[in-house]
Amino acid sequence: FRSGLYDVVGREWFRHGAIPYRDLAEQKPPAVYVVHGCLNLILGDQTWGIRVVDLGLTLAGGVCLSLLAVPRGTPAPKGFLGLGALALTLLHLGFYDFWHTAQVDWLAAMFALFGLTAASRLERPLLFSGAAALALAFATLVKPTAVLFGVLGIGVAFLRLRADKQRLG
Repeated sequence: FRSGLYDVVGREWFRHGAIPYRDLAEQKPPAVYVVHGCLNLILGDQTWGIRVVDLGLTLAGGVCLSLLAVPRGTPAPKGFLGLGALALTLLHLGFYDFWHTAQVDWLAAMFALFGLTAASRLERPLLFSGAAALALAFATLVKPTAVLFGVLGIGVAFLRLRADKQRLG
């Protein structure tokens, strides 16, 4: 399965100095190998770490979706963020089998979601633009097609800055 291949490339890169694309044949961008390599360094030679990351990203993604559903400046109703986390977790892990979880596409989608949430929700312009840029850049490094979310994030940030400028005078 693919996440096992990513784990092998990440392990060999981080533990033995093998260079992806030269010493190990695989076509994914390097960020996915960085994630697996870091997990291998932290947790040892195993493949369950990416499943824990997948669950954590899914829970955080559900919170982000809940935040996006609530107007900025309005507190989320009690339990709403938890409901969003539970709903996305059930949708992701409840409908997909082992093979379809902990995949690169989900990792990129969650970081793109984090970036869009940062662009639309964080209060300080430097913080939201920096956080959004980092999350969207990482999403793109994991899956190049996530650059489309980056364009969307730039649009959201621009519209938000313009609205804030008009509101503040």
